Amino acid sequence: AGAGAVAMRSGVALLVMCSMGAAAGLATVPGPARGSSSRGGVLILGGGPTGLGAAMMLSKRGYEVTVVERNMPGTFEKAKSYLYRINGVGQRLTDLIDVTPALAAVSVAQSEYNTLTRVFPNGDIVEGGFGIPMEGRTRDAYWLPRAVMLRLLEGEVARRHAGSVTLLHGAGVGDVKLEDGE
Repeated sequence: AGAGAVAMRSGVALLVMCSMGAAAGLATVPGPARGSSSRGGVLILGGGPTGLGAAMMLSKRGYEVTVVERNMPGTFEKAKSYLYRINGVGQRLTDLIDVTPALAAVSVAQSEYNTLTRVFPNGDIVEGGFGIPMEGRTRDAYWLPRAVMLRLLEGEVARRHAGSVTLLHGAGVGDVKLEDGE
């Protein structure tokens, strides 16, 4: 492959993950020959929470995954400096990739709704407002900054998926070319 290109052999399922607000596309090429032990590979463009979560789910299913991310680890993106709220619906994904306990350890849990939660630099938490207890009806929601979520997911990829997920930071893709596997 030339500069700015990623080449992968045939038998690859190509999954293109786009940034938030952009259209996501999915293209599939023929898989490995019948009787082959390889499930093929997946290329994910974008190493944000969606791309990393997809990489871990595919890794658990036996795929070799390459994640291409244009930014270096720890890059601050002002336009993406927001908080994530991972509620029970989002925790279905974190449960599938086995990161919910780690998520709970690095976030602020919220078990009531219609409240204002303030987290101070020293770690103190003050809740105010008119909370409605939701015990037994839902799971705690977890709040955390995007940067913390990325560090958590990248750490989990390195710790538990190092043999099947490759993260390429600081890489751009200008063209994707499928090469003949013969």
